[in-house]
Amino acid sequence: MVGGRFLARLVLPAILGASALPASAHPVFDTERIFPYQRQECAGAAGHPCSMVHSRLTRVGARETRQITLTCPRAYPYVVGWDAKRHEHLELTAVPAATAAPSTSGKLRSLTVVAQNRANAAGSFRFYLGCSTRPFTGAGGFMQKVHASPSKPVQPQENHP
Repeated sequence: MVGGRFLARLVLPAILGASALPASAHPVFDTERIFPYQRQECAGAAGHPCSMVHSRLTRVGARETRQITLTCPRAYPYVVGWDAKRHEHLELTAVPAATAAPSTSGKLRSLTVVAQNRANAAGSFRFYLGCSTRPFTGAGGFMQKVHASPSKPVQPQENHP
């Protein structure tokens, strides 16, 4: 005989429009996988002194968006890059901070990272900002985005007549 709790776990999510699968059972994302911090935030300093500022670990709920703004300290006033430690299902986009982005000389002093969760499970990230004594001089341009990176193979859909 099927118990009431077991039946409720299967039927109630269907009634409420939620998945009966555990949150980590996303079809394309391994929601447990974390991309490590690569220490690339100072790559745009091109040999000039560089310091790192980091955010707190920030949780992003399923299908939610969060943003973090960091500002460089006076001793190292210019943003030269950023990096992050994050779950694979989080997409991070850099945008100049609305309130304190460029100084009067046009140099970037603050940066906001917007994290969008592309999966049905919570994830987290920590944002690292590279700050230097000189403005960005890196080759190849300033990183704008790290995409959500699904690691599960996509299964072909069956054609039903």
